[in-house]
Amino acid sequence: MSYRARPSPISMEVSGGPTPNASLLTGPEEKDNIEDNNRGKDILEDNPQDNSRERGLYMIFYFTGTGNSQAAAQMLQQEGEKLISIGTSVKGKKYDYELTEGEALGFVFPVYFSGVPNIVEWFVRKLRLSGADPVFTYAVMTCGGAPAGADGMMEDLLKKKGIVLDRAYKLPMPDNYFIMFPIPSEEEQEKILLAAEETVEEIKADILLGMNGMEEKGIAYRSSAAVRLASRAAYAMYRKGRKTDKFWVDDQCVSCHACENRCPCGAIRLIDGVPTWVKDQCVLCLGCARCGAIHYGNTDEKHGRYKHPIFRKKASHGDHASHEDHAGHGDHAGHEDHAGHGDHAGHECCH
Repeated sequence: MSYRARPSPISMEVSGGPTPNASLLTGPEEKDNIEDNNRGKDILEDNPQDNSRERGLYMIFYFTGTGNSQAAAQMLQQEGEKLISIGTSVKGKKYDYELTEGEALGFVFPVYFSGVPNIVEWFVRKLRLSGADPVFTYAVMTCGGAPAGADGMMEDLLKKKGIVLDRAYKLPMPDNYFIMFPIPSEEEQEKILLAAEETVEEIKADILLGMNGMEEKGIAYRSSAAVRLASRAAYAMYRKGRKTDKFWVDDQCVSCHACENRCPCGAIRLIDGVPTWVKDQCVLCLGCARCGAIHYGNTDEKHGRYKHPIFRKKASHGDHASHEDHAGHGDHAGHEDHAGHGDHAGHECCH
């Protein structure tokens, strides 16, 4: 369906640097920011049984590899709201969704090479929405550093679908890309995750302001034209890269199928009980490397590896307690989630 265009709200122009935390600001303008954020929280607290716009009802699409974006989506989610895995949707070729009156549309995803993960790009291109127009559309970008021009890429993708991206938000999380960068220490991770919880609360309040037609003040992220241009060069490396030839498995593997089940693009098959990468490219989300038996060259030995605490709760090897791995959990029901069924439909995005 096509949504009527509406003017984009005013948002702060930045060039890839950190966005100020409103709770730490003290100047006159910054005090206004805090008041506006509190106004959003008041809307949530004062109208618990009011209409969906005042409660902040969202449909949230998220993509996760090591858990950061899933955790962010779960923090944004409120009772009765729809939380939908992009990875599972692509695997099941499920692209049709219906919005209800007064509902906001959210996308939560990690930043890859200054852009949007290719599976998120694929999903947005295929997405078919019906029902009511979204009252507000936003994107939350999890990142270890800066989102660079990822907001611009998402804005362009949605524009082609007739959807206006009203606001984008930066959510710093522990860096998980051990292929290139050292993983933060556990102490650093804890600090970053605690700060992320506070930032999510600010984002939630700002989304409510947006849903009620109020302007944001210093929370939203908008990259400059120069940053967006520079980001294209970085993203070209990702498009041409994403090679699977450096993945390998050690003898700790117990052939549990977790990596095969959770791979969003069907790049892994168990052949004679051994995980085997059957495609030259993948999303490179490192979801498979949540299992300690899977490595990418020797990069994890040099840099360590990371998975969000939501994926650390399972004691058994393979940590496959996540509902990303099994059908029938949450909103992921359907046989498409299991490896070995059909021909891994929907994995064209990894070509």
